[in-house]
Amino acid sequence: MLSADVRIPTRAGSPRALAALVLVLALAAGACRRGPKGTPVEDSLDQFLWKNRLVVLFAEDTKDPEYLRQLTLLNLERDGLEERQTLIVPVQGSGAGLRGRFGLEPGGFQLALVGKDGGVKLRASDPVDPSVVFDLIDSMPMRQAELRGGD
Repeated sequence: MLSADVRIPTRAGSPRALAALVLVLALAAGACRRGPKGTPVEDSLDQFLWKNRLVVLFAEDTKDPEYLRQLTLLNLERDGLEERQTLIVPVQGSGAGLRGRFGLEPGGFQLALVGKDGGVKLRASDPVDPSVVFDLIDSMPMRQAELRGGD
């Protein structure tokens, strides 16, 4: 089940925001094993390549205290996430395919920060302060170019 406090920092009403919402709901609910046109959900994240950074949160269920803490911390920083073109992607259940794709251990709470290039920039098994995520993003060459107006 998707927690009510999950926010997707995109412009409401845009087709991309709707697509992001549908993907996040499907991943969070674990209701969808296939993405658009029958592709695996893991491949559906590829639609964000070169467009968005992703904070992918893994938990066995929505009551995991570390998962809830991380969601709360991130939701308090929605403006910072939006400024950095970063989406929160919650994944409940085993999420084995995505965990393997991002080099994460099975089970329990885990976080993966995925850059616009699709590479994993940070892996964590404990909640991470958003300032750590923001500092890491802000140090990335692509983000530096965005700050100089190259985006």
